[in-house]
Amino acid sequence: MSISQLRTLWLSTSIGVLCGLLVSPVGVAALSAGLAYYDELRPVVRMSGQLVDADHEQVVLRISGDKLRSCQYLSIAGYWRMRDGTLRDANERRIDQEQAGDTKPVGRYDIGEWRLWPREAGSVAAVCYVSHNCGGRLIVSKIADVELFR
Repeated sequence: MSISQLRTLWLSTSIGVLCGLLVSPVGVAALSAGLAYYDELRPVVRMSGQLVDADHEQVVLRISGDKLRSCQYLSIAGYWRMRDGTLRDANERRIDQEQAGDTKPVGRYDIGEWRLWPREAGSVAAVCYVSHNCGGRLIVSKIADVELFR
């Protein structure tokens, strides 16, 4: 066998092994882990919330920060974090203006005041997540985690 034939055989074998790994459960798991790591290194958004108002029925948060990647906005979701760390669903609505629901370009944003209700007895924090479509992948990012002191 000549050196040229050995190179061709080695290249063909390598490509075959790589393709086999990509379609195997191990390959799929490795790809998923790699994408999750990428999303941690390059998040879609980096935002935080501040407590504006709170009573026994509701909480109002102001959320602001940076959109870092060009991904399509899908939704926002609010939760109550309980003493044991469990998240419970909350209703959420923007109250300072009508929620546009549009996809924003990369940049710094104040996305307004958000009301979460009804307040769950025993809740220790109000938490909000936003969902984006990034090239066909669903990315869910925490945008607020506000301790409730009132």
